Amino acid sequence: MSYIGRGISNLSDRTVLDSITTSATATYNLLLNTVAYVPSSAESLTVSLNGVIQAPQSSYTVSGSTIIFDSALTGTDVIDFILAERAITLTTVGSGSVGTSQLVDGSITSAKLASGVVSPVYGLFRKIDPTVVAWSKTAAFTMETNTGLYIEVNGDVKTIASATSITMPSATAGTDYAIWCTTAGALEATTDHVSPPSANARKVGGFHYAPGGNATGTSGGDTTPAINEYSLWDLKFRPTSSDPRGMTLVGGHFWSDIYLTGVDHHTNGTSYYNVTIADGKFTT
Repeated sequence: MSYIGRGISNLSDRTVLDSITTSATATYNLLLNTVAYVPSSAESLTVSLNGVIQAPQSSYTVSGSTIIFDSALTGTDVIDFILAERAITLTTVGSGSVGTSQLVDGSITSAKLASGVVSPVYGLFRKIDPTVVAWSKTAAFTMETNTGLYIEVNGDVKTIASATSITMPSATAGTDYAIWCTTAGALEATTDHVSPPSANARKVGGFHYAPGGNATGTSGGDTTPAINEYSLWDLKFRPTSSDPRGMTLVGGHFWSDIYLTGVDHHTNGTSYYNVTIADGKFTT
């Protein structure tokens, strides 16, 4: 809808000048917050004297920062108020003067971009520390972020602090879990690697919940289920294979399947717990 009213070039605001105590004189100083105030004209003032609005030029005039009434007042007269109308100067924001500090975080969404414009944040997954995996194991089946994250989800960038907890489902030993970032900026793990836990959530990582604890050497371990901390992956820290399920980082040098390839690898991936391996005889 178009603007109805006076042109914006004539915008102004009003302020109440300091109170004046009358005496046997016609001339008084105009002050605004104890500082001399010079009105642009007599007409720019609204003056109430003894409850009556005075007419500019005929009832009073102005000279610099003084108001001069047409006749001397007395100590019993009361200047109720003097309103001053001040012009507003509209400033055009200089080209290139608006930076990120002037913008509220999350205030620009994809809906504000013109049709056909590719958002520069589309697909963003940035880690404050790019040298580490985004998640860390804090207990047998609890996890949190290992560094601060900036993640684009459905056109908006979510800022997630380091040490943010990941919501975990019920634990099932030998299962691969996906980590999703929701449109609310929450992190949630699920067993479903295809369907998000909520509308428009984005899959950003995963891990394997092993049926036994990892050994510290080349042998050993135990039968207590726990997250395999070397299976943690994110979008920037992962194997090059299209499906990182059931894989672990070995010695910090290469990724390897945890289990032998199963007969149903087209469905479960090449590394899956407790299934018949591809030879059709043995179980992982």
